[in-house]
Amino acid sequence: SSRYARSTASSDVRGAGIPLANCIKRLKHERSRRVPASEYVNGQTGLYDLPIQEALAAGVRIFEIFNEPNIAPGPNSEGLGVAWLSAVDFAQQCAALMDAIRLRYPTAQILAPAIGPAPDNWVWWEAMRGAGVFASAFGIAAHSYWVDDATMLHEEHGQHWRKLKRYLHL
Repeated sequence: SSRYARSTASSDVRGAGIPLANCIKRLKHERSRRVPASEYVNGQTGLYDLPIQEALAAGVRIFEIFNEPNIAPGPNSEGLGVAWLSAVDFAQQCAALMDAIRLRYPTAQILAPAIGPAPDNWVWWEAMRGAGVFASAFGIAAHSYWVDDATMLHEEHGQHWRKLKRYLHL
């Protein structure tokens, strides 16, 4: 049975007239240990295989991998210090996973992961650029956060995505 096809979110999107091809499926990652790309995607039993297969079957083509990998170690960490040790280490793992997904699922369009709000964002962006993540990505995910109108229009909050424009290959 397909959990994805029966989800309420999928029904709501279809009812709103938004094509699933214009939607993004975030793929959750393992935070508590280092996972090689072959364990995420192997065509059958990888952690991402079933979610990707179900999403593609439903018409979703765009995938966001990882989630704010720069969040510091602690209860809200997304893997830093365990699943990857640095921005460069993460970027190399991310590039390998993107290659593995593309090999198994050539119609999947992969977004480079969003980086969480932190003063060292540029270190992570440069590491991903250096590893070829941005060059091979369909686009770049950006999570913008704000609490009021002023921060919504501020370049460190709601407009934070603007800094990513230099990494796009238009």
